Amino acid sequence: MRRYGLLWIVGLTVGLMTVHLRADDVLVVSPDVMKEFADYKAAQRPLFFAVSADGFYSGYIYCIDAACDTSPKTRRIAIQQCEDSGGVDCRIFAAGTDIQVDYRVGDPATMVPAKAPPCVVDGVVTPSAASTVAQLRPNECTQFRKYGFNKAFKAFATTDLTQRHRSWGYSTGYDSLDDAMKGAVEHCRKGLVYMHATDSCRLFAIGAIVVVGMTDAQLHAAAAVYSKKKDATNADLPAGN
Repeated sequence: MRRYGLLWIVGLTVGLMTVHLRADDVLVVSPDVMKEFADYKAAQRPLFFAVSADGFYSGYIYCIDAACDTSPKTRRIAIQQCEDSGGVDCRIFAAGTDIQVDYRVGDPATMVPAKAPPCVVDGVVTPSAASTVAQLRPNECTQFRKYGFNKAFKAFATTDLTQRHRSWGYSTGYDSLDDAMKGAVEHCRKGLVYMHATDSCRLFAIGAIVVVGMTDAQLHAAAAVYSKKKDATNADLPAGN
């Protein structure tokens, strides 16, 4: 779930369009999404709430100004928030507090999550590293690509990639690798509350070397390689890393 607040909005309220599904096309949503919908409705001026086709992910936008923009552009922001969180084929679930689709709350144990396109990042050259990077969600993937263009010491941190609610963060341009690693983890921690993540932040990568899942000894060896070669990848690591 991603949420987005508009601090300064101008414009007139326009007519809201209802999304009509086929009579047999009832959107099945998870209990977690309905909890997020309750949070959305509690916002000062809820605008749009989007839900993924599999019912597992959501995104929403609200306004705290007197005049709020309800144009298609604003609708798209809610959908984008849902997609950035990992949702596939996100659609508007509610405009304001008015639900726009037929739905029912499902049992997560019997619901089937959709598979998002895997994240692919240039420079990740080993199969194991590539399979780990593939788990990054669209927004995480975009940020990891941006992170890759930065120079000097840098590090990227995430929470557990198997969890629904996740946080991430990165730091770049540090004079030492230790400072870069601490900065990345701290940035990730700042997003824990916002992303409703309860897991701890851990290093995902140092430079272009994917380190998630490494032992302390393997991480130490990877740091030594990266300290000597800033463009090092997992292919440059000692055998066994």
